[in-house]
Amino acid sequence: DARRMAPHVRKEDVLEVFAARGIGPLEALEDGLRVSSLCLVGLYHGEPFTMFGITRIPFGAGVFGVVWLLGTDQIQTLSTPFLRLSEFYLKFIAKGCTLVGNFVDARNMVHKRWLLWLGFRKVATIEEFGEQKLPFEEFVLDMEPSSV
Repeated sequence: DARRMAPHVRKEDVLEVFAARGIGPLEALEDGLRVSSLCLVGLYHGEPFTMFGITRIPFGAGVFGVVWLLGTDQIQTLSTPFLRLSEFYLKFIAKGCTLVGNFVDARNMVHKRWLLWLGFRKVATIEEFGEQKLPFEEFVLDMEPSSV
């Protein structure tokens, strides 16, 4: 799925992973698959249009979930069902986490709007983040006890 999806990853997502880590979409998808405790793929007519996952990190008495998602342009075509299912799948992959979050390229408006729609809050802006030292924003979401 990662090899099939990589050539079609949204331009904004390609720019984000390159700015953060200096890698391309295939390496980002393969890394996500390798380090995630749970990784899922969204298919439309048998073709992957999104890949997302979570890495769990113990902190204090809780668990922080580093969530990630890459998508193709198809994700915007399927925006209504994608949005409807986003909350369900976020709770599914984050089960057992007390807090989830990640850093987002400040230029990636689609990701930021989606995270805010899901209830994430922006907690910081890092002016020089990652390989390219570009502005990134940190978003987090406290998980409800019913989803833990």
